[in-house]
Amino acid sequence: MTPVEFHSEALLELEEAHAWYEELDELVATAFLTEINRSVAKISEHPESWPKTRDNERRFLLNQFPYSVIYQC
Repeated sequence: MTPVEFHSEALLELEEAHAWYEELDELVATAFLTEINRSVAKISEHPESWPKTRDNERRFLLNQFPYSVIYQC
């Protein structure tokens, strides 16, 4: 597995999104974090599986939420 580090701005955006979902519904907020964690695990296992966007960045689209994980490997 490839180690994963979050950019500070990405981590802030994640925290803000989670807080927003938590205001709506705690179960939805939990589902959001679960999907993020699954996505990061998949990226860690197979980092070159998703398409490049620019400058060696890749994009993993979440299934149930309107977010994507942008990463470099």
